[in-house]
Amino acid sequence: MSNTALINTYIKTRLELAGFPHSEFEWAVEELSGGIEFDLISMDDPLYPMAVAERSYVSFYGPININNLIRWLDNGLLNSDGKDSLLESWAKGANLILVCENGVPQVKTRMHETALDRDKMVFDIGANFLTEKYNTLRKRLAEEIKQIYESGLYTRKFDDDEQLRYAIDDIMIAFGKQMSSAT
Repeated sequence: MSNTALINTYIKTRLELAGFPHSEFEWAVEELSGGIEFDLISMDDPLYPMAVAERSYVSFYGPININNLIRWLDNGLLNSDGKDSLLESWAKGANLILVCENGVPQVKTRMHETALDRDKMVFDIGANFLTEKYNTLRKRLAEEIKQIYESGLYTRKFDDDEQLRYAIDDIMIAFGKQMSSAT
C-alpha cells in the first residue's frame, strides 16, 4: 500500500462517520497530495489562508443524504413545518450538494421547479448551516492529517486492509474520535 493509503483511508472514514459524502475528496499536506496541489487551491476558498500557512488542506464533494441533513438540523434550527417542507421539496427533486465551482468548495442548493418561497427559505437555512459544518470539518481534517504527517504515521506499510483499519482506529482514539470499526 502506498504512503497515501493511511491518509486517504483516514479521511474517508472520518467523512463516512460524520455523515458526509466520502467517495470524492482531495487533500494535500506538505509534499504529499491526494488529488490537489497547493498552487491549485483557489484564493476564494475560505480555507485558503490556513492551507497556505499550515500546508494542509482537505475538501470533499457529493450529494448530501437527506437523513443526515435532518439529523443535523434537528437541533432546533427547523420546526416540524420546516422539516416537512424540506422533506416535501426533497421528494420533488430539490437537494443540497457539495461542489467545487470555479475552484471554490461550496454548498449548492438545487430547487425543484414548483418551489415556494417558504421552501427556498428552508433550503437556505439548511445550506447556511451546512456551509459552516462543511468548512469546520474541512479545517479539522486538515489539522488532523497535518498531525498524521508530522508524526510520520503516513510512512507505515500495511500488509492488508485489516492492519490499515486498526491503524485508523488507533489514530481516531488518539484524536478522541469514534472508532471506525464501530460502524
